[in-house]
Amino acid sequence: IQEWDTLITDHPEGPYWDAAWEEKAYTQWGYLQRYPEAIDTLLNFAVAAPNHARAAEFIFDAGRVSEMRGELVPAIEYWERVATEYPDSTWSFRAQYLAGIAQYRLNEMALAADAFQRSLAHVSSSDERAAAYLWIGKANAALEDSEAARAALQLASDADRGSYYSI
Repeated sequence: IQEWDTLITDHPEGPYWDAAWEEKAYTQWGYLQRYPEAIDTLLNFAVAAPNHARAAEFIFDAGRVSEMRGELVPAIEYWERVATEYPDSTWSFRAQYLAGIAQYRLNEMALAADAFQRSLAHVSSSDERAAAYLWIGKANAALEDSEAARAALQLASDADRGSYYSI
């Protein structure tokens, strides 16, 4: 950790600066099981360099580390932050989608359906569109709104014929 901190502090313009933050966080959670510290490291990167190409990725990773700890509420907050603060990021669909999955896991079906609906604004492929609609359908089915569920599942089927989520 001390070596990563030295690299971060002494070489802020260096080519390995972002990798040092990433490796520090990985060391904290992967080897030391210091999950809160890893989350702080990832989030502090985004504070230190909010316009960095990897800022959205690091916030996304903070959500994954929170999820690994079984802390879904903060994970949802981090993932929704990615979609809100970095809507054009390649991480935004996956982040908003996982926020929906976490809401579903918490049995918050209305919030899950809403999160999946918001993920549609970030899709970059027909497979992602199909996945979002499938889970909108599942959440609506759990809410006992069979008409909305059926409509969403039809959209999933039509979005990417023959793919996993469409089938």
